[in-house]
Amino acid sequence: MKIVHYSHQLGMGGTEKCMQYFVEYLHNAGHDCYCIHNRQKTDEEGCYREKLLLDILDNEKVLAYSSEEEFFSILAGIQPDIFHVHRSGRPDEFPIVPRLKDYVGKCVETNIFGGYDSTKIIDLTIYVSDYLNKNARHPNRKTCVIYNPVKEPLHTKNLRSTLGISPATFVMGRIGRPDDYIFDAISLRALKIIEGKGDYDILYLVQSPPPNMIRVAQDIGLKKVKFLTAPIVTDEEITSFFNTIDILAHARKDGETFGLNIAEAMIHGKPVISHRSHRANAHKPFVKKCGFFVRRDNFRQYAKCIGILYHNKKKRLTLGRRGHDFARENFLLTNIGKKLEECYKQLHT
Repeated sequence: MKIVHYSHQLGMGGTEKCMQYFVEYLHNAGHDCYCIHNRQKTDEEGCYREKLLLDILDNEKVLAYSSEEEFFSILAGIQPDIFHVHRSGRPDEFPIVPRLKDYVGKCVETNIFGGYDSTKIIDLTIYVSDYLNKNARHPNRKTCVIYNPVKEPLHTKNLRSTLGISPATFVMGRIGRPDDYIFDAISLRALKIIEGKGDYDILYLVQSPPPNMIRVAQDIGLKKVKFLTAPIVTDEEITSFFNTIDILAHARKDGETFGLNIAEAMIHGKPVISHRSHRANAHKPFVKKCGFFVRRDNFRQYAKCIGILYHNKKKRLTLGRRGHDFARENFLLTNIGKKLEECYKQLHT
């Protein structure tokens, strides 16, 4: 099959990462794969994912457009059997416009936020979690759930020596986009309580912190936090980060419609602490498999959970194994990619 995957930008987000993984799987399975993205939006996001997609495909198959006419000119040259767009689900959003049907066989959307679009242009809507499938308003078309994929850890190396972190130090980790909109201070305020106890050999290692996260940490006088501001996007770098930490200290103001960094922590055997959000809570059942899910804004409860995992290594390892086993069964790219490929085949026949 000739397959095009589309995302507005190729930055650091989990949506683009999952698209990259699907393209990699489908390419390796023998399909003729392409990726289309908006040049300006990718440039604004730092082009991080574009370089990785170019390693999988080549310059002639990772294609950027700067105008709608250029986009349709690119599609006319490909004439894909499947056009797969990764988006919020919002209606009247380019490129899900009537003209699209003249250039593609079947149209698939991965709906990451549960937006409702009744358009007949789309043939299949994929929700990234059971939570979205249950709570989103369903259009009058075929729908299904396909989780976001992860890969097994690539190696056993960590960053402790490079960063000057003792092997004995208990390391909490945060990884995500440096976006103030998603920042929640619950983990920082919990760490402040832990610091007040004085007898914890602990560090909060934060990858790609939002600017407000750095500011709040400074304002409340946190000492046991280290910020890594250079972005990481490769699988090798991600594995090195997770091999460095003991637990994932997850915090996100708007919650998760899936929670890719939680799934990545699970596949790396790391327990997770997270919290209820005022918006999306798709991550709750995953976190409860491998850690603690605390009440919204309850940083004292969050701190208590840190203390439990700090003092009880046996519990930490048990939760980590449980999370890893669940992730292997439910999130691995080899299985998730097969499920997506089967959906394509059913549409194409």
